[in-house]
Amino acid sequence: MKKQLFQDIFVERQGENKLQFGYVCENPIQWEQRFEEKDFLQNRHRGKVKWADIDGAYGEHYWDINHR
Repeated sequence: MKKQLFQDIFVERQGENKLQFGYVCENPIQWEQRFEEKDFLQNRHRGKVKWADIDGAYGEHYWDINHR
């Protein structure tokens, strides 16, 4: 079996107070995606992560934290 891996990472600064970042990672057995956003001016942190594997397991998790 030929093993293959794909991975992509990104970071984007959206002005002085906003930051987006995340990654995608895949191989023949499993995959995962994670994306997050931070707004330092509004003190907010949002994100989501999704994952799955070859056996059919799947999950998603979302969050939106806003504290002042």
